[in-house]
Amino acid sequence: MTEPRQNTLHSLSLTRNVFLYVPNIIGYLRILFLLIAIATMQSYYTVCSFCYGLCVALDMVDGFAARTFNQSSRFGALLDMLTDRCGTMALLHTLGIFYPSYSFFFSLSSIIDISMHWIHCHVSVVKGQISHKTGMKDSTITPFILRYYYENKSFLTFMCFINEVFYSSLYMSHFTTGRFYIFYILSVVAFPFAMFKSVLALLQGYVAAMKVVEIDIKERHTQ
Repeated sequence: MTEPRQNTLHSLSLTRNVFLYVPNIIGYLRILFLLIAIATMQSYYTVCSFCYGLCVALDMVDGFAARTFNQSSRFGALLDMLTDRCGTMALLHTLGIFYPSYSFFFSLSSIIDISMHWIHCHVSVVKGQISHKTGMKDSTITPFILRYYYENKSFLTFMCFINEVFYSSLYMSHFTTGRFYIFYILSVVAFPFAMFKSVLALLQGYVAAMKVVEIDIKERHTQ
């Protein structure tokens, strides 16, 4: 790495401007790639797949950068969450166009994904937690499987990955079956995991709703 780049990276790692945190800059790049993917999603599947794949891959990079430079932030967590949700929503919207007979299923999946993550993230902000994952690990009302999901990074990564594989395989199957019908096979294999992830999202929303009620009760007692 050249000296000017090293100096730039060093200055960004020391900045107090949250908007210029290294993981948040990576987040802006994710948005750029996502916009390109959305613009090409219905016609140019190679460009879309490349940009969407980069957006997903950078999701892991920004987390690594946040830990490396000690630049975790609530803004970064929200940016990361919104980018993930918008990417999934755009893909599901397109799948609803490609497979109109299953549009209800894709709409329902999108509603569950967005609403459950939103209420969970909102509760995390209200409780002053930097990461929405912390509350799930510490909460006594969190079901075991959901706590395990957030505590075991390998399991969490696998579930997120296989969920993307399912919807991405359906997307690719609209354009090509792939060699040996690989995209069809992947979609069949990944389907139960994608459904299980929706169940986890519903559990996540349930726990978040319980926490909102707890906050309401505490506020009533302090009045």
